[in-house]
Amino acid sequence: MTFEWQSPQPKPRFSSRLAKKLIGKHILIGYTYLKPDSTVDRQMQHHGVVIKADKLDGVHVLEHGTAKTIVLPPDLRSFTEAPRGTYKLLATGELVQDPHYTADWVVETNSKPAPALHMPSKSSSFYHVYGVGTVLYGQADKRDDGSYIATKWLILFLLPIYPIASFRIHPRKAGLTLGFGSSSAHASECIPRNWGQIARTVVITYATIGLLALMSRAAGNR
Repeated sequence: MTFEWQSPQPKPRFSSRLAKKLIGKHILIGYTYLKPDSTVDRQMQHHGVVIKADKLDGVHVLEHGTAKTIVLPPDLRSFTEAPRGTYKLLATGELVQDPHYTADWVVETNSKPAPALHMPSKSSSFYHVYGVGTVLYGQADKRDDGSYIATKWLILFLLPIYPIASFRIHPRKAGLTLGFGSSSAHASECIPRNWGQIARTVVITYATIGLLALMSRAAGNR
């Protein structure tokens, strides 16, 4: 299977500047699969948040509402800023509101069925350095087996910025702390986003920040 993207004007395949801008951005990806005779086989669309953009490892996108990571080639020529608006996915009819970027690819396959472009994960993993990255927040609906519902957030300075997906988390499998950052993995199953838990996380976090700010101001006025 090969990816192709053609432009009437030559552009560099990889731009470090654009790669940095992509991190944390919501992207809409379109694929056109070609049959061996170069006719269109099928078209698919996915969307998610870019969690990594590397010249060697490619662009990693955490698909919206799942625990899957989509890995695209390290060719950024297909990434274009998306006009604001609502986009409808052809296959599912899902509406995507105001993605930051779009990326369109032509995928050439042999006579066998086109392989999946996803790298399914049996765990929900997160990683952050200096409070920037992804993390699981919350412990709702605890069960006797020790599992609970948590939501994976994109964070900035440990503050929840965007709820990526909710999961039924099972006992922790592995973890690592590096002093300046940490990573961890959990056995999990993806579930619909738990909006009640998401709302509680936002209210508690930012209400606490507001209270601390008021206390600090009051102390400063004494």
